[in-house]
Amino acid sequence: MYVPVLMTENRDPSGWLEPIPDQVNTFMTSGVGQPRDVPVKPFFATHERRYTVYWDMFTEERWKEFQAEYRAQLEEKKRIEEMTWDFVQPGEMQPERDHNFQGEQTNPGEFKNRRYRESRNGWFSYDLKVMMGQPMAVAVEYWGGFPGSRTFDILAGEQVIATENISNIKDGQFINITYDIPEEITYSKRKVTITFKAHEGHRAGPVFGVRTVKR
Repeated sequence: MYVPVLMTENRDPSGWLEPIPDQVNTFMTSGVGQPRDVPVKPFFATHERRYTVYWDMFTEERWKEFQAEYRAQLEEKKRIEEMTWDFVQPGEMQPERDHNFQGEQTNPGEFKNRRYRESRNGWFSYDLKVMMGQPMAVAVEYWGGFPGSRTFDILAGEQVIATENISNIKDGQFINITYDIPEEITYSKRKVTITFKAHEGHRAGPVFGVRTVKR
């Protein structure tokens, strides 16, 4: 059910759209769909099926760059998952309960079919497992294209381990940022409380994933 991309340097659709015989205002892309060509028809004529309104367009050079970037993202995701010791999905009731969710002036939400949690002028926290005696870090997933005032502190226990501002840090992508947890915090513990605390007039998050990882 994936959406093809258009591989062409010609942005004039008359150069790569062909009319479908006996169908009014209905066309087929010709030789530019990757991995397949697709029919194009008026929006009002589409019923009871999946559709798309927008396509990405690539030149051959940009497509190769995109594929390399995508492979790098998959490798990074795999690397983080292999290092993960515990994970909580913000915005989902049972995973949050399982990780002792606490907070004030906070709410869940959904963006690009992903659940998240954020706080405006407040805070939220989770208890995550750590390995005793093992250097650990917390990896947090954000969407990099949100504007506005989004500066907040990240605490491990009572200690601020980072002050983050995610406003427009990487438009159009989900990103993971890793923050080291001081070893004295995890040296003799099996769990640590990770807190996201908004600065005054700011939002903490949205946060799409929180995990403790080995480092």
